[in-house]
Amino acid sequence: MTNINTLIEYAYPEEIIDVVNEFVGVVNDVFNKQKSGVLLVGSAARGELCWEYSHNKLQMYSDIEFLVAVDYKNNRLLNDVKQQVADIESKCPYGEAFHIDYTVIPWPKLQKVDKKFFVFESKQCGIDLGNQSVSDCLPEINRSNLNWKELNEVLLHRMNSMLHAIPLSLFNSTMSEIESRTFVLNIAKNTLDLTTWLHPYEADRLIAGFNARTDSWRHGFLEQSQLGNYLSEADVDYIGQCLAIRKSPDTQADAVYMLGQTLLLYKKGISYCKAMNSIDENKNISEVLPSIKLFDEYRLRQRVSQGLSLFINISNVGVIKFLRNTFSVRKGITANFSFYMLLAVHSYFKSGKMSQSDLNKAKVELYKLTRIREKEGEDLVTTWLNMRECFKKYQDFSSNF
Repeated sequence: MTNINTLIEYAYPEEIIDVVNEFVGVVNDVFNKQKSGVLLVGSAARGELCWEYSHNKLQMYSDIEFLVAVDYKNNRLLNDVKQQVADIESKCPYGEAFHIDYTVIPWPKLQKVDKKFFVFESKQCGIDLGNQSVSDCLPEINRSNLNWKELNEVLLHRMNSMLHAIPLSLFNSTMSEIESRTFVLNIAKNTLDLTTWLHPYEADRLIAGFNARTDSWRHGFLEQSQLGNYLSEADVDYIGQCLAIRKSPDTQADAVYMLGQTLLLYKKGISYCKAMNSIDENKNISEVLPSIKLFDEYRLRQRVSQGLSLFINISNVGVIKFLRNTFSVRKGITANFSFYMLLAVHSYFKSGKMSQSDLNKAKVELYKLTRIREKEGEDLVTTWLNMRECFKKYQDFSSNF
């Protein structure tokens, strides 16, 4: 069984290995009366963790993610783990991007988990750290049983990630060195996830890891695929540059250029995804039928849970928006809103002026989801910030995305 030695082979800092060991210790202690297993997943397991030493201090730009298997879930035990993990995080000053994320699932449910690409990578690259193998119990996932709608949701998650990563200091030109670097690395990570989203469509098989997928695109893939009608060799070279930045976080990079390139790539990716799903290029992904076709809009348990949360907060959204959120599409709207907000930021980067057109498009999408707080006489930057805050509150009380 794979163990902690793999992390040593990846040349990770001792601090990271200590965090992993501490987490495993918490699980073993809390679930000592059960059969438990711990699987390290995500970038840390793939050898793609992003970190550096800055001024002799460890700075993390990646989460550390785990999948924990137990005999049964118990609220008291889960709360105990939550508290102890929070204690570990509190004594690890490794930057705002550092978090410990974990999912606890009973052993019998492992084989029945949704056929997500994340599960594929976890089975392929996950590092078992306990006496029981979690990866062996995960289902085999390939192109024939992959949940394609969930895969397409990489788009909305990446747009959402970049939107919330933009620091307030950007707008008054007071970004610190660490804020600027964190923002650049966020853009790089979200660019690399284009390979996660688009590579499976025409590949012979699923491939784990940013490095391997990017290499695949470099070796004749574009010439032999429809993807080559949308992405160029220069685009793949830029993705390669993002890989290099993640490997060497102290690399000097132009955030304005990167944001523009990444948004252009996602625009091309949306067009490609429409073509691969037989959606008219002129159709907007926030429209009902395209959104239903691309995204997993109507998962019953999710809809019920979010509907209850919205009902509790109905005064924040209003009756009409509550009904719309309960019965109509939302994911295509969310992706579009975030995309237009990012375009507006790029125009601000380039010219010092927020794009009124992109801001208006974002406002149209946001208004479909929730109430918007507007004040007369606000400048465009203030409007943008208020819209982002409004969207964040909507996400919080709707338990959405």
